Amino acid sequence: MKKLRAAGVHFALSALIVGGFVVLTLMVWYPTPLDQALGVNKVLLVLLGVDVVIGPMLTFIVYEPGKRTLLLDLTVIAIAQFAAFGYGANTIFGSRPAYVVFNVDRFDVTSASEIAPAELAAVRDPAFKSIPLWGPVIVGARIPTAVEEKNRILLSAASGGPDLNAFPQYFHSYESMAGDVRQVAKQVGMLPTKEQSAAVATWLAAHAKQAEDVRWLPVAARRRDMTAIIDAKTAKVLGFVDASPWWGR
Repeated sequence: MKKLRAAGVHFALSALIVGGFVVLTLMVWYPTPLDQALGVNKVLLVLLGVDVVIGPMLTFIVYEPGKRTLLLDLTVIAIAQFAAFGYGANTIFGSRPAYVVFNVDRFDVTSASEIAPAELAAVRDPAFKSIPLWGPVIVGARIPTAVEEKNRILLSAASGGPDLNAFPQYFHSYESMAGDVRQVAKQVGMLPTKEQSAAVATWLAAHAKQAEDVRWLPVAARRRDMTAIIDAKTAKVLGFVDASPWWGR
């Protein structure tokens, strides 16, 4: 009974701490469906497995009242558990979606880790001098007019490196680029696949919207591409649909 009680207390504390972190992750840093777009759920499952299952299980195995090395054993387990939690939490936080960037004719989900410190240091607009901490911000980006900078970004993207969405010195408020968005946003009738059409139809029904009231654009992300639903008049992003925006995918 004492072994079960010790393991139960360990489980309860672990579940409280890790559960709170999972809620923060999914409600703030990776709001649905961006959690799917960036694949954070797999990392969370590993974190839950290590800290909520394996940790208390080890406590159950080693716990014996009166055991001379009990304190040392429990300390080692706690250190290992905190180290695993710290590594997982740091990975999730560092890879969080910082911006959803309108980039010419689509949106790109930009993780915090994609923005190099040197590029962040080059930012002049105070609104973009620091990476958002409490959830992704929707912004727009314009290609620089300076030929040297323009070529640097184009060559970087062509070689598989960072694209315009990872250069915050060229970010602008999304509202200031609403006209650009409206020019390239597509009508619902132009959805390329049946899967996407069905997903968007479900979204429209759930939000009491008509097809003529909205437009859509692709959303490119690290793990899974999605579809952004946009207000036809204001270009405001109304939501994201977990459906590929590309032909044949």
